[in-house]
Amino acid sequence: MLTAQKRDSAIYKILDPYYFHLTYLSEDPALMVDAREGFEYRRRRIKDAVHIPNVRSLNIAADTLTRDYSIFIYCTTDTRAIGAARQFHERGFRKIYLLEGGLALWRKEGMPLDRSRKRRGK
Repeated sequence: MLTAQKRDSAIYKILDPYYFHLTYLSEDPALMVDAREGFEYRRRRIKDAVHIPNVRSLNIAADTLTRDYSIFIYCTTDTRAIGAARQFHERGFRKIYLLEGGLALWRKEGMPLDRSRKRRGK
């Protein structure tokens, strides 16, 4: 179920944790983007998420993908994810999804997390 969109509805769709995960699993090709700081990403993340913490990293990632990718973005609450969504949209991506409530709501809903430690630079 698509929840009410708060901002920039022409750029991205906001999905609650369950439908964010379900939609990610059903889209092909898809990229899961973690827009948080490195130390946050290394502690725990959504499985298969790629760490893209800033515009420079986003531009590099965007240059390697075809524009038919569905982009799924999250951060801790929503703020950084919205900025990343705008950047992906400016780079020509049109299927962009944001996790409602960010990782905070994801965890509250009991959704799965990858807790394996990632070393810096990996």
